[in-house]
Amino acid sequence: MMSRVFSGLAIGNVLVVVAAGAFGWFKPDVQPDRHVLLAVFGLLISAFVQVLTFTYFTVTGKIVLQSVHLAGHDPSAAGEVERIKRSMSYHLLVLVLGVVVMTVSGAIHWRTGGAAMIHMFSAAGFIPLLCAVLVGEYTLIARNRNVLDGATRAYETWRRTKSREAASANG
Repeated sequence: MMSRVFSGLAIGNVLVVVAAGAFGWFKPDVQPDRHVLLAVFGLLISAFVQVLTFTYFTVTGKIVLQSVHLAGHDPSAAGEVERIKRSMSYHLLVLVLGVVVMTVSGAIHWRTGGAAMIHMFSAAGFIPLLCAVLVGEYTLIARNRNVLDGATRAYETWRRTKSREAASANG
């Protein structure tokens, strides 16, 4: 489920950022407000996607840890969840740095008219960077789903066993 939600948001995010870039590249003097508004909207979507994804990894990590603790699930699952979350943190850091460089250079260009080439190069680099980060995060979501599925199965098996034991003890 999360992979579909993430895919939709990621594609929408890339389309908005590309549209902002197109307005800035092809019609910089005609519609600067549209470029700026789309760029800000694209950056807000980027932030939303990152917060949603990090929250997903945090919550599912807690579920896996609970499965390890209560149900005796394979302890290596907890280590895998931590590695996935650490990788997500690196992806997040790279994206935030890209956003900062692009936003600062765009703000300087918008307010002073200077730094146009820096902004164009940073924007041209940001779009592939955004795509690479989102593809990497999609891969992490798929890895996390596999770990979560195993933990959920282990927890359900443990829960059924405990309920059978309780029923036989009472009956």
